[in-house]
Formats: sequence, C-alpha cells, structure tokens
Amino acid sequence: MTARGRLVGVAMVVCAIVAGCGGGQATGSRISGTPVGQAGFTTYRGAGYELSVPSAQRAFVTQSATGRISAAWSTPGTGNFVILATSDPHPVSFATAVATATSASQTAFHATKHAVVTARVPGARAAKLITASGPHGTGYYSGLPQRDANLLVSTRSGATIDVLVVSHGAGNPDPMTMIDSFRLTS
Repeated sequence: MTARGRLVGVAMVVCAIVAGCGGGQATGSRISGTPVGQAGFTTYRGAGYELSVPSAQRAFVTQSATGRISAAWSTPGTGNFVILATSDPHPVSFATAVATATSASQTAFHATKHAVVTARVPGARAAKLITASGPHGTGYYSGLPQRDANLLVSTRSGATIDVLVVSHGAGNPDPMTMIDSFRLTS
C-alpha cells in the first residue's frame, strides 16, 4: 500500500472506529445528506462545503479537539473508492497545503499522469486541483488503475478545505465527478 493509501486507510479506520463507537457525531461535526435531482447521488452539507456523493457510499464524520472536521465516504464492503473531505479552521498557509498535497500525490504511487492547476470554485479565495493517475503500486490493489483528484480550497475566512478522492479499479465513479460537485456553503 502506498503512503497516500495508508494515510487514507488510517483516516477511514479512525473514522469507522469513532462512528462505530457512537462518537461519530461529535459536537460541531454534523453532516447531513439529502437526495438530489441527479439519480443515485446524495448531497452532503458539512462544515463549509457541499458535496454530491453516490448514494451507495457510507459517510463517517470526526472532529478533533482543535476543530478539524473530517468527513469520509467509502464503498461498503470493499473500500475501493474513498472520498475524504477535511475542513481545518487552523490551517498552514494555503501555499504550504498545496505543496504538501502535491508532494504526497507525486510519491503516493507510480503516477503516469500528474497535474497541478488553478481551479475555479465560486466563493473561494483560491483553489488548486491536483490530479494523478496510473497503476497502483503495492498491496491488494497492485496493478489496478488508480485515479486521484485532490481539490484544495481556501475560503474567504482563510480556512482550508481539502477534498481528496481516491479511486481504485475501473468500476468506480470518476473522481472528477465528485470534485465537480463540490460547492462552498459558507
């Protein structure tokens, strides 16, 4: 498993443990889902973001003592499609967040395609989109196609929202479908 895969995996395990112990709805870590017009999708509204996710995905939410809120979704039973949205009210600079995410993307697996571009997110101070694709390096998904899309958004209040979508295999939704559904809610 790659470094990025381990990071996402650890985040999912932590989220699953907290949610499984009844602590998944910590004060302030509320996320609500409502069906949308697009068949098979549910729109979730969280801390500063709105995101449409395939209805089959299960959401897990955690909040740290410092106020960092993480919402994660995965395919039930397989975990081969993961969405992790993180809102941090005390972020490092936006440039540092982008540099860190770019480095993680480049070293996470053997990407044959990699790009970092300025993104347009209505209501955002700044946004960058990092995409990567290629064969997954090691572990259970070794050799399967992997596609990552990582959208970093600086809000007008200065907080950073990081929407990371990781997809293994050919049968999962395109990560850009999730990224394109992202909307700021505040």
